[in-house]
Amino acid sequence: MLKQVLFSLIFVLIIGTVNGQSNEETLKAFVADTKVELGELDPGLPIGTIADVFKEKAAESFSITPETIANAIKSAEDYELVYIIVDDHTIVKITDIMKRQASGYWKTKVPFGEAYIQKAQALTKKEDYINNLLGVNPQKIKTMFVFKKK
Repeated sequence: MLKQVLFSLIFVLIIGTVNGQSNEETLKAFVADTKVELGELDPGLPIGTIADVFKEKAAESFSITPETIANAIKSAEDYELVYIIVDDHTIVKITDIMKRQASGYWKTKVPFGEAYIQKAQALTKKEDYINNLLGVNPQKIKTMFVFKKK
């Protein structure tokens, strides 16, 4: 039993070392295709820092609510890169704007994407339709940023 525990611990440490990117490196790689110079990210709130930079550098931005998301997605079809930031803890990249699924809460068909969600200091990567990545809390500020007009 002790051998299994030690083996598991060593395995986790090796995997952690191999994947050893910091949150800052991971997020910078995630948004690298925007060609936006991010500078140094706040280690506690790196997604919040990205949001601040995106506000200045994006071609356009849209506030996302159930009432506005359909028009925002329609506008985003004209751009190569689309990101949505939820407060300062989630960043979503739309990876296939034409692959869509109906969402009752969002009252429209939403595209597929991938996201990094920060809880405490840990980043978790997820891939899903964006309704499942954005959540439904109306108190959370959700902003779409678009880059590179097609």
